[in-house]
Amino acid sequence: MLASQLLYTSWKNGNSTAKGYMVYSKSKDITDLEENEICAVMKYKAPDNLPYTPSKEEIETLFPKMFAYFKLSSGRFCIAQSSYIGQDYTNRWGNYIIHAYVLNNVGDLIPSRMIGANIFRKNLTEQELNAEFAPESLPHIDIRYGGNALTEQEIKQFFDTPGRQETLKKLAQSVFDAIANNKRISLVDDLSNMRTWLMTLSMILPKNTLNQLYFSTYTTENSNLVTLSCKQYSDSSSAYMQSYVPNDLICIDAMRNNNVETDVGCYINDVCDKLLNGYYEGVLCANSVNKAITDYACENHDFAYKLTCVKNGDLTYVLSNEELLNIIELLASHGENSSNVFEKIFFRYSSSGMYTGDASSIAVFKALYPHISSEAKADLLMMYVDNKFEKNSNASAVYAEIKKDCPCAWNEAVMCFLRQSFREHFGHNLSNAAALLLCNSWISVYKKCTEDQKQRAQEQIGSLYAKLVVSHDTEAFLGVLETCK
Repeated sequence: MLASQLLYTSWKNGNSTAKGYMVYSKSKDITDLEENEICAVMKYKAPDNLPYTPSKEEIETLFPKMFAYFKLSSGRFCIAQSSYIGQDYTNRWGNYIIHAYVLNNVGDLIPSRMIGANIFRKNLTEQELNAEFAPESLPHIDIRYGGNALTEQEIKQFFDTPGRQETLKKLAQSVFDAIANNKRISLVDDLSNMRTWLMTLSMILPKNTLNQLYFSTYTTENSNLVTLSCKQYSDSSSAYMQSYVPNDLICIDAMRNNNVETDVGCYINDVCDKLLNGYYEGVLCANSVNKAITDYACENHDFAYKLTCVKNGDLTYVLSNEELLNIIELLASHGENSSNVFEKIFFRYSSSGMYTGDASSIAVFKALYPHISSEAKADLLMMYVDNKFEKNSNASAVYAEIKKDCPCAWNEAVMCFLRQSFREHFGHNLSNAAALLLCNSWISVYKKCTEDQKQRAQEQIGSLYAKLVVSHDTEAFLGVLETCK
């Protein structure tokens, strides 16, 4: 992936009178506005508690490198690092260098994996420092640095510390909140931990969210271009967290677990638990949700997670029949034609407390019916009819309800009702409602029967009708006579 470059540091600029901090050189396509934004975000100030005149070893080991990923107002993206150098060409302390890459799109890059990558310059060479002129422009570079994800052992060791698991959940949920509501996050911890926090987020956040998480691993000044600013823990930062906080700032204190109150959604709660307890289960969970977001154009990560769960027959997080209906319709509209998927949903749904036989339950049955096997359709109709019988003792009223809101076309339902397995399900001691349903089902198919079948139908109709007469259910047997006309 081709990227433009920019280098900023303190330079004597040959024999020019314009000396000091400046853009040493940049690719020709980087605009002045992009340059100003990069330099503002990547401005480096050393922590106050570090030596003022450090050795090279101290610079390398003590002074944090500032890595950032953010979106420029031009719409392009910047991946950059600021490194402390120490002395400038006049031997003054405080010099640093910014090496930035500007890309038209992020593609498959995972910015947090580039923290500490060897693709960033840490100084100018002696030849560059003493040159009369800087290069007219810097070349475009093909960035292919992928980096590695955290290992299972690294995850286990880091999150064994009490409180960090809950902090991770609140931090991850806060990312969604910040992106959706144009807020910023302040993460306070020891700077050595920031890479682990950010890389863990890259393992659990969906790709579309991850691409919008603009962050800096070490910040002294906030920027509107950075969503998540990492700050070195200190007594003053802790006091800041406990003082007045602007409405658009979400504070996460990972050192003292003093975090903002937030409701953690089902996806973040589960993916974090899976990652911290099973690692590969967490990775697979994140991948499946990311795929669902892409395949089904889901904007909400919790809904995408529920969708993946429902596909596996898990209705744990479905809050209502309406939500389940939305998921079923979404699966069907995107060509999910595996009857196995819909049958798992049906059998789990039918044994759950969500199915009550009300209008919303029937709507779920109607959505499932066209996509399941013949055997499952029979089970669905049997359950549907049983529920109707249980809720209403008036045979005529039950029959009218079944005919009105049956989950499938009435003619199709009738053929199912007349199956031997269905008749056996009702038993020999038929209720009036079952007798009326079967009687009218036989009448409905009578004209299409062969002569032999008609004889059988007449016997069944006569027997069922006689039962209704003997029971003195006048409304029911008059209904049969009306149907016979």
